[in-house]
Amino acid sequence: MYMTIISFVPMILYAIPIGKHGSLFSAFHRMSYNGSLLGEGICFTLTGVMIICTVNMIGKSSKKIPWILQSVIIGIVAFLALPTAGCSLIAGVFCICIIVGLNDKYAIRYAMIITSMSLLIGGIVEICVGVTKISIISAIIGLVISAVVSFFAVKLLLYIIKNNALKYFAWYDIAIGIICFIIGIFEIITK
Repeated sequence: MYMTIISFVPMILYAIPIGKHGSLFSAFHRMSYNGSLLGEGICFTLTGVMIICTVNMIGKSSKKIPWILQSVIIGIVAFLALPTAGCSLIAGVFCICIIVGLNDKYAIRYAMIITSMSLLIGGIVEICVGVTKISIISAIIGLVISAVVSFFAVKLLLYIIKNNALKYFAWYDIAIGIICFIIGIFEIITK
């Protein structure tokens, strides 16, 4: 339990208000998209490569590091992956959990807890902001639909991990990354 709390602490920094940009998360999220798909292509590709490296580590024993250091490392990765377009928060946290020595069942549960908490807090923030920008009912409906879709996505991910098919998802990520990278280069050239 303490490990989850410590990992979530860096993500609380995103709630810091920074004037006209809203919060620190809003500013980072705006900066992560530069008008082309080049950055997303790089992030998708890096996520795929990281998953491939992690798949080879699942089930093998690795040197354990202290739980406090594990939780800090996982929290920093979650902090960096959350606002970055093209980076999968759950895949990043899962891979880092495996790399720092957690077993695959604990790693996926841990990644889901971190991801669920960040989505829940993001949804609550959207509902609070929605009072002034859009109707609150629309924001609540969006939150509920997001939760339902997330539930089925998590079930699909659990099925993929259980059947040792994560490498196919990694190759899919790499393929999407290369396509986005090429489109991003053309977008930059044609501007």
